[in-house]
Amino acid sequence: MSKMKTIKNLLWIFIAAICIVGCDLDFEGLETEEVILSTVSLSQQATATSDALVLPTITVTIAPSPTQQPNATEISLHLELDREFDMAGRLLEFSPDGTKIVVANEDPDPILIIDAQTGEIVQEIYKPRSEIDGLIYGIGDLAFFPDGEKLAGGGSEQKVLIWDLDSGELIQEYQKIAGITRIVISSDGNLLAYIITGDLMTDASIINFGESVCRFPLVITNYKDLAFSPTQNLIAGAVDVFSEGVNVRVWRIDDQEYCQPVLDLFSDGGYAQSIDFSPDGELIAVIVDQKVRIWDLTASQEIVWPVMDQDEKRFNKVKFSSTGQLVARDQDRNFTIYDPYTGEVLGIIEISEKGEEYYRPHFSISPDGSEIATIIPGVPLQIWRMP
Repeated sequence: MSKMKTIKNLLWIFIAAICIVGCDLDFEGLETEEVILSTVSLSQQATATSDALVLPTITVTIAPSPTQQPNATEISLHLELDREFDMAGRLLEFSPDGTKIVVANEDPDPILIIDAQTGEIVQEIYKPRSEIDGLIYGIGDLAFFPDGEKLAGGGSEQKVLIWDLDSGELIQEYQKIAGITRIVISSDGNLLAYIITGDLMTDASIINFGESVCRFPLVITNYKDLAFSPTQNLIAGAVDVFSEGVNVRVWRIDDQEYCQPVLDLFSDGGYAQSIDFSPDGELIAVIVDQKVRIWDLTASQEIVWPVMDQDEKRFNKVKFSSTGQLVARDQDRNFTIYDPYTGEVLGIIEISEKGEEYYRPHFSISPDGSEIATIIPGVPLQIWRMP
């Protein structure tokens, strides 16, 4: 009798110990994603007068996990078209206050300034006739001055032109020796840099609306893009390849005869074609060999994205928004918005109507970083909401 009680007590202790540690039972093969032990009851069936060993009853209730619901906050990366205007053009640019958009084409038609919300034409800017043949030439690039009071443009006529937007009159002309393909203006409005491209040479230079400043050295291969630093007295340029094997160079702007190079980047690459500074001046984004590459000026090193979404894409243009997002245009004439530090894709714009095959869509980001406008010949001007 005593021996039987001892065995029963040991069995009770063993079973209790198992249940205290959570009744570690094997539920492999059940379809539920999670097993919840909600009720465990022990019932001793043996009586004090019975020597028979009756094992306890263990009741286990298995509750299936709740059905997983889609994340309600998850949204598509594909950005929605907000509005569009039936307007032909090849170039466009938001005004500094974001209320207007300037639109230009390469034909003799006037440059149009439209209301950014309604598309209504609010002003027409007329291009001058050539002093040589009397023709009206197209515009290769446009840029607002930061105060929004003047507009700079240039193109096949081989001049940098500046208009007063209050009167619409042409107020300054700078004669050059080849067509103007790129115009950028410093954040304080004191400097204008341009690229001229001819049959045998390409050059870049700076206009200072006051004292003269340094000149760029002449390069055999093409300058492709220029960008002023928003925070320092620097300008960066992208070219095919410098004679020293460098395709991205940063110069300091001073009063010397030639601008002094202070930094060379991505010498392991080849063809560079687009460049921009981040709004805080800490990053430089460049398209090198059709890939996005980013240099951190503060850390003096390249930022390498862990997930290379761009591996399957070939890019040709890059631009920072005022909020620090990076917009990259690819050869399929679509746009991807990235976090420049991580490479995370924040949004995608797919242009369904590609327009004329020869042209790439020109784009401009609103000053507050909330919208991006795109235009391409044969397709309406379209405005998309940024992520």
